[in-house]
Amino acid sequence: SSMQLILHALFAAAPTPNIGAAPSLNVWPQPASFTGGTSATGLTPSNTFFRLQNGATPPAILAQAFKRYSLICFPHTPDSTGVSSLGAITGLTLAVDNLDETYPQLSVDESYRLDINTDPVATASAKTVYGALRALESFSQLVAFDFDRQVYMVTVANIVDAPRFPWRGLMVRSLAPAGCCPACSAV
Repeated sequence: SSMQLILHALFAAAPTPNIGAAPSLNVWPQPASFTGGTSATGLTPSNTFFRLQNGATPPAILAQAFKRYSLICFPHTPDSTGVSSLGAITGLTLAVDNLDETYPQLSVDESYRLDINTDPVATASAKTVYGALRALESFSQLVAFDFDRQVYMVTVANIVDAPRFPWRGLMVRSLAPAGCCPACSAV
């Protein structure tokens, strides 16, 4: 039948997985550079999981982000006995060079480095609080809850990232009246 021919053509044309391909990291946007991403380790959530280096008091923007990302990363109650055999990470310590929370300008450095290994504490470093926010977002995308074992897991990875473009949010079509702007493919 024609339906069988169509299905056969679709499946025959489907790409086969590239076994030797480099691993991908399920973080959006894709980081500029990363290693790892093929294994995970246990994670033990706590009220003080996210913290600044040397116990410094976080500025308001980071204190709010720590609360928000605690809720995002840890919505479930894990089994406290399940994680002990996994070598759990017990915190993410952020080293931020400049804690100024002034509204970001075009020149603000939003780069960061995130290191999640099998060490008891994951680390992130950033030049500004805005880089630290980007590190928290990437970290949150690497955390998952294993419902079978009732434990949190985090992907082991080392990420170095920065925004690809210095300006965000400019809509080309918003610059001119309708019909005056060239097609998006031409831009």
